[in-house]
Amino acid sequence: WEMLDARAVLAWVAAQPRYAGYRVALYGESLGGSVAIALAAERPEVVAVVADCPFATGRLAIEDGFDRVYHLPRWPLTDLAIVLGRVFTGHDPSALDPARALNQLGERPVLLIQGAVEDRFSLRQVRRLESAAGPGVESWVLMDTGHNGGWPRHRKDYELRVRTFLAPIFRGVGPAPPEPAWSEQDGLIGKGKRALQTGARKVGEMVQGAIQNGDDK
Repeated sequence: WEMLDARAVLAWVAAQPRYAGYRVALYGESLGGSVAIALAAERPEVVAVVADCPFATGRLAIEDGFDRVYHLPRWPLTDLAIVLGRVFTGHDPSALDPARALNQLGERPVLLIQGAVEDRFSLRQVRRLESAAGPGVESWVLMDTGHNGGWPRHRKDYELRVRTFLAPIFRGVGPAPPEPAWSEQDGLIGKGKRALQTGARKVGEMVQGAIQNGDDK
């Protein structure tokens, strides 16, 4: 149901008068990156995509999951997983095809970030996406990182690369998005929002520290 969620977000943004005239770019990691590419292909209002370690096709993602993560045979487990997915969800988990969607984006800017260490996805997925890339795709393959390992391992270079990619797309386009105003009159709701914001920030700092320290917990 990820595509349904993503479409709902774009519909919500489009319905907000305060965001009228703004440009929309999508950023996603792994499945999120795959969804971002597929959504951009069907929604022309998306002006750019940053996709970190997306899979090339849903089927390849399932195959690599069995092979790379669980060290089990791709066949017949991949076909079995697809059948079970259809039965229990009503959706085909192999149907998402980011490689095809990437090819449909034409000259729209896409930053494709991929890791060459085959811990989650095999290099065949990297090659499939690169072969499908159109003229607007900028590919950055990190030879020393695995799945979604670019930011934890090369944080400064990663953030600079993403900012440099997005800067010309958004330069001079309207003011900064408005921040939510939470006053003392918000009462318990306002306090709850502030507590949630503070808690999310602390959790993010904890996760970031754990990643940098190599703490699997």
